[in-house]
Amino acid sequence: MLGLDYYSYLRFSLCQRDGISWIRFLQSVNLNGALCDDMGLGKTLQALVGIGLAHCQKISNDNNKHSNEVIKSLVVCPSTLRGHWFNEITRFFSIGQFYQVLRHDGNSKKRKSSWRLGINTANIIVTSYSVLRQDIDILSSVMWTYCILDEGHLLKNPKTGEPLSRILFLAFVRSTLYFHFEISCLFSEFQQPRKLLNK
Repeated sequence: MLGLDYYSYLRFSLCQRDGISWIRFLQSVNLNGALCDDMGLGKTLQALVGIGLAHCQKISNDNNKHSNEVIKSLVVCPSTLRGHWFNEITRFFSIGQFYQVLRHDGNSKKRKSSWRLGINTANIIVTSYSVLRQDIDILSSVMWTYCILDEGHLLKNPKTGEPLSRILFLAFVRSTLYFHFEISCLFSEFQQPRKLLNK
């Protein structure tokens, strides 16, 4: 069910397997969801494996349709965590073998240049909430397979939530996964995008 044969070189704890199973279930029924756990238990790895399996499944399906589309997923996180995501990708996955990473950061000129040069081959794009607000027109033009929202409680910020609502609710994203550390905040954060759309 998990399809972890793709990652036979990795060793997963029981809780990580449960997390990956949860992500796979959500994707199988086209639902968004949240991955809530304490820090240090491998949520980033679980998310990356979940994204990878979704990509593999879609590639398999699209091969039957002779599609040349490069499947892409988006990671949005605080600026301080962009390096963490990049390091985790390079730590667990050989660059070029599975993931082609595009770090969408820097000043406006640098971002436009790297986007133009890398977007056609990249299949996972890592950016920050602040860059998302500035580059919403570019980022909302892509059909994302997954959108990972690290520190999802930042959706409470209207400056962040309104640009995200354009991506999440205009059919540009097939699946969304929120990262949380505090269960008490969960329900209010799931309500936030709906409130933004009803303005």
